[in-house]
Amino acid sequence: MKKIIVPVDGSEHSMRAVEKAKDIAKAMNSNIVLVNVVEPLPVKHAEMTQPEAREEMQQARERSKLILDEAKALLEKQGCGVETVVLEGVPYQEIIEFIENREVEMVGMGSHGMMGIKRFLIGSVTNKVIHHVAAPVLVVK
Repeated sequence: MKKIIVPVDGSEHSMRAVEKAKDIAKAMNSNIVLVNVVEPLPVKHAEMTQPEAREEMQQARERSKLILDEAKALLEKQGCGVETVVLEGVPYQEIIEFIENREVEMVGMGSHGMMGIKRFLIGSVTNKVIHHVAAPVLVVK
């Protein structure tokens, strides 16, 4: 196993997925690619000026980098090879496209993300990824 993709959003569940991916990566001598997706501004921000919208997106990119840096530091402490990637767009679409365009042996995801809304059994982004990628997906509670 060479590459494990782990989408992270800073939630407790995604950090648990990082921990599990770390264990697997160490056992299998794999590298981990951490991915975070910056979402486009919601429609409610339509009344923002261009400079305000740019500032809001820049802050979102900075939050994304902080989330990735936190997870990366945890992995590097354990001697794991790690890469970070920031994507922009609709989270499930960007994650699926990213996975489909890489040689990926496994995906590790938290069962629920930052929204904290409990769906029937699993978070909506995780659910969509599971059903649209060929790679095995480890879902961590």
